[in-house]
Amino acid sequence: MAGTTLPEYEEDIRNGYGAALDTAGLAQMDALQRIAWQIPTRDPNSEYLVVFNPHAWTAKLPVEYDLAWEPDTPTQVEDNAGLAIPFQWTAPSAVVNHRQRLVTVVEVPALGYRQIQISKTAAASANTMSAVKAHEDQLENEHLRVTFSPGDGISLFDKDAKLEIFDPATSGMRAILFDDPNDTWAHQVHIYDKQVGEFKRHDLRILENGPLRSVVRERLNYDRSTLTLDWILYAGSRKLDVRVALDWHEQLQMLKFSYPVAIVSPQATYEIAYGAEVRENEGFEDPGQRWIDVTGKANGTLYGLTVLNDAKYGYSVHGSDMRISIARAAVYANHEPRALEPGVDYTWMDQGLQTFQVELLPHSGTWQRAGVPHAAAELVAKVPVVYQGIHPGTRAGSDSFLSIDAPDVIVEVVKESEDGEDLIVRSYETDGRTTTATLQMPLAHAHWEGTYHPFEIKTLRIDRRDGHVREVNALER
Repeated sequence: MAGTTLPEYEEDIRNGYGAALDTAGLAQMDALQRIAWQIPTRDPNSEYLVVFNPHAWTAKLPVEYDLAWEPDTPTQVEDNAGLAIPFQWTAPSAVVNHRQRLVTVVEVPALGYRQIQISKTAAASANTMSAVKAHEDQLENEHLRVTFSPGDGISLFDKDAKLEIFDPATSGMRAILFDDPNDTWAHQVHIYDKQVGEFKRHDLRILENGPLRSVVRERLNYDRSTLTLDWILYAGSRKLDVRVALDWHEQLQMLKFSYPVAIVSPQATYEIAYGAEVRENEGFEDPGQRWIDVTGKANGTLYGLTVLNDAKYGYSVHGSDMRISIARAAVYANHEPRALEPGVDYTWMDQGLQTFQVELLPHSGTWQRAGVPHAAAELVAKVPVVYQGIHPGTRAGSDSFLSIDAPDVIVEVVKESEDGEDLIVRSYETDGRTTTATLQMPLAHAHWEGTYHPFEIKTLRIDRRDGHVREVNALER
């Protein structure tokens, strides 16, 4: 609720947002369960899950699901075609006996689904993906090696490019504190450059160690606040995931994560709504969407790092040092020129526990070539999973309802038209170039081909009776 930032209004908005999420979640689960009930399950000694893909491209999606499954039981996980899927077990959410969390990666058709089967076997499954491992102060797979620097931060080595990604004089993903004696809206403040502290590591431990993924937990402290980082690396992946839990109790300070990339001639690119924008890298505070990228030259070749996240929208870039604004600590609804008085018990914003995710995607060449918009969409959108009982059905074990073949076109919206019962599909070009695309929607017998201008948004209206497709404006006319 822009322009207010009173604690009473914040509570109202959080409740309203929760109601909207609940309504959407119930609608989604009802629709997905109706599909899952049509997919047959035959073995009463197996468990079945249906994994849904919310994207209009085939995607390898990480799945985590708690099951009643005895530890040390020889297990195999297969897709609907009977092909083995690598997996591992980890601790469940509930601290009870006879329960484990299945971790796997499932390739799911575009805007479709795939059923997987978890069953007991006479011998341990050939779960051979072992290229990822954690040991002492390192985490690595075939492509990346993470070394936890003494004190705080990491070094990140790209094995394919044979490059150390962060400036050797410092380290990456340092949690830095800046002086922030400003009002709630930070009026007249354009840059945060007075460093006052830094989170320091006090614990490092291995939580998981392959064969599908390895996880290292790092704990850090600063004054009254704590920071927990779960570093996650999957076998075969070029992305480094970080699950962040910040318990924040500071006042009049700004927390930023710092990523100083070891390149020259850096160019900073920010995601904006339905596009991307190049901006100056002089340290100014700027808004952005799900990702920020810095690309320049390393050893004479084009190289860059994209940092993605699912919850933060403030950034700054100074030279080649990217920074995400994580938390402030201002007083609620304090407007300049009202000065804070000593000894008064004010109510401070951003206090307490918050959780979010960060993803590091190093890349040779441009961010477009690295598929950054797809990575951002996959990071932010939760993977819906439906647990099945044993029942008959006539629907295939996997299917796709809509797809688009251009790698630089993303479908953002599929909805019913505001008037009538047509389907609306809204998409946009992600990479800033002219491209052609073909859309298929078998459910409505629809086929469409067209050309996109750079960052163009297109709205298509599909007659679900005969599959006729026509391009309309944002008002669906």
